[in-house]
Amino acid sequence: MNRREELTVFVSDHCFNCKESVVIAEEIKQKYPQIDVNIFNVDRVRPEVDIFAVPTYALNGEIIFLGNPTEQEIENLLCRKMQGAVNG
Repeated sequence: MNRREELTVFVSDHCFNCKESVVIAEEIKQKYPQIDVNIFNVDRVRPEVDIFAVPTYALNGEIIFLGNPTEQEIENLLCRKMQGAVNG
């Protein structure tokens, strides 16, 4: 059984750039329905992982970006990860 990829975007109410993070997360959710995308507000619930900056992007629990990636950066990384999952 293949495990689904899980992208978690950590945001905060006081973070100016986090509004863009929510938009990016929604775009990923639409473009990659095979990836579970979660938006986690650290002001409302304490995360189980150590987050020292927002926005932070984590794929399967591994931090992949601090700050918002460009569309090209996130797509390249997701394609590589998904390709590896298929081949590996």
